[in-house]
Amino acid sequence: MSRTCSRSDCDIALGMPCEMGNREAAACSYYSAGVQASVAIEPMANVVEDASGIRLPWTGRALGLADIILAASRGRASLVGVIAPFNAGKTGLLTAIYSHLAQTGQAADLNFAGSFSLQAWNELKNHTAWPSLSNGTFPPHTPDNGQRTPGLLHLAFRAGDNPIRDVLFTDAPGEWFTRWLTNEAAEHSAGARWIAENATHFIYVVDREGLAGDDVGPIRQNTLALARLLAEHLLGRPVIAVWTKSDKQCDEEVEAPMRARLVELFGKHVSLNLHVHDPACLDLINLVLKKLEEAPWPKPQTARTSAFLAYEGART
Repeated sequence: MSRTCSRSDCDIALGMPCEMGNREAAACSYYSAGVQASVAIEPMANVVEDASGIRLPWTGRALGLADIILAASRGRASLVGVIAPFNAGKTGLLTAIYSHLAQTGQAADLNFAGSFSLQAWNELKNHTAWPSLSNGTFPPHTPDNGQRTPGLLHLAFRAGDNPIRDVLFTDAPGEWFTRWLTNEAAEHSAGARWIAENATHFIYVVDREGLAGDDVGPIRQNTLALARLLAEHLLGRPVIAVWTKSDKQCDEEVEAPMRARLVELFGKHVSLNLHVHDPACLDLINLVLKKLEEAPWPKPQTARTSAFLAYEGART
């Protein structure tokens, strides 16, 4: 007889961990032979209390649009659009950030203050563990599942007694940006457009290892073409260029002109050379929060034909 979970909020059949925190499904009292779902489905936005305890309004997985309120409700959250061509190292960079943070609990003078997506972060980090089922490999590519908005990975920080600062990183497949580059107005470019329109600032990832390989021509062309498209949508928002896999050597005749071109496109910007073993990955956290303070979201241009929309009063 097949075994099922009696909790309607359990996704173990989809490969997710036990909602009650058991390492083995068989150890869960709700996981029994032949019992069908009997618990009513409750809205995720509510905190539900029952005999088993309190149901939190988040699951620990990557956040969606409906979950942004969790971070934004206590202050201005930073939404960091992580943009790069396919296979440039976006997911590896995010994994490195969290892996180093998990070791220290700090990023310079910022102390880790929680996350609404710890399970998602740990799923990335587990790929780097040794020994492990994956034998210490890099995390897999972010799947291109046809969604219109990216998964969001959340981190919260606090410096001393100052208010908590929330940061949301987009984790989108590189194919999104390839389609956006091909036709930015197309329906299948909606996910990349959402990031370009809503991010408070950006991390642009450059594959330094790819520029040192045999496919340097296509990689250089795609990297600069996507950078040019991003530059058209910056609207004054800051961008940090991260050259990933920087433990690999790149020909100076290839790298120097590319860096100069990025300055032409993005203007004066911070540029970092990072690789997965480099604890300087945590410097990105400080830069992200500092850049938000230096260059706040620009005031939108209002329609002057409407007296209501044109009036700005004491708005700051």
